[in-house]
Amino acid sequence: MSMFSSQKNEIPKTIADTAVANRLNRGTILTGDIRTETDLRIEGVVKGEIHANGKVVVGQTGEIVGNIYAGECTVEGKLQGNVYAKTLLIIKGSAKIEGDLIYKKLVVEEGALIKGSLIVDENISKEKEPIKLDVAK
Repeated sequence: MSMFSSQKNEIPKTIADTAVANRLNRGTILTGDIRTETDLRIEGVVKGEIHANGKVVVGQTGEIVGNIYAGECTVEGKLQGNVYAKTLLIIKGSAKIEGDLIYKKLVVEEGALIKGSLIVDENISKEKEPIKLDVAK
């Protein structure tokens, strides 16, 4: 075996090859909206909306001030805003939430604190027409 190998370190190409597609670590503060086609784990602070087609996990050290729109969502940390989960919403016992939760399926662990409405929406996965407002001048 030579000192200089011809093999290259390959970068994982799929979500299955990595623990999480996108991650915002503890100690990081992001102000602004996030849009992603893949999964997202938040251990830091986000002040803005999150739009993800995949799964969003708000970790125990995560804090969100804004709405979350996701295919699936798990909340372990703090959230001030609404959650719109197309399939499954999991609220862990460590979660502290102020906002409405709109979901197709819901799991809530003992100890979770929720101030807001719980709304089952069987049609949440379907795209809805935008509301048009006719404002008189």
